Amino acid sequence: KQSLQSVAMNDLVINGLVDLQSREQYLPTFIRSLRLPGPAGAEITVVDYKGRYIVGNGAPREFQGARWFAETLDREATVVLRPGLLRLAVPIRYQNSTEGMIVVEYHDQDVAKAMALSASVDAIALLHQGTHVLFSSQETFRPTSAGGIAYAQDWLSVGRPVGDGHDLTVVVGLSRQNAESALRSFDTALGSVIKIALVAVLNAYKDLASPWK
Repeated sequence: KQSLQSVAMNDLVINGLVDLQSREQYLPTFIRSLRLPGPAGAEITVVDYKGRYIVGNGAPREFQGARWFAETLDREATVVLRPGLLRLAVPIRYQNSTEGMIVVEYHDQDVAKAMALSASVDAIALLHQGTHVLFSSQETFRPTSAGGIAYAQDWLSVGRPVGDGHDLTVVVGLSRQNAESALRSFDTALGSVIKIALVAVLNAYKDLASPWK
């Protein structure tokens, strides 16, 4: 989302919305050469404040009359997640006026890849109705339950409901090896904290036991 917001604030993009005469000379080239973080299959579309197509890196798209588009005009950004689609939209503003919007969409398997990009985990999956795996970033990560923390098939996982009424859950997982390594690191750190606390208690006891020191 931050990368997309940077693009929306780019002078070339902002100027391209108000420069009706010359934008064809530079805006299409700029948009089609964009390389956003994540899967290469991202569909990038720039529209005006009414949702009418201006330029994109794929087939022309328009969003006139779409409820999410109207709601996003007054927001900093909107993220929509549903089966087979991850959409990120950021308004493009010029002198405090919303002149248009840049929209990026990921489809099918690219959805899981895009979500996994920002997660410090080994795997990420998207479940429908808590059981059906729509996407998974790792072939061996096939969670069957979305409730709470689970440990199965060499994966430690936890899920959280997301989306807009589509019964979707994002489940992230740590491999057994990395989970055990993290616990060992925590155990070592906890042991150090206990030792430090014990020394502090002993020193305090010595001070109390020696009032004339």
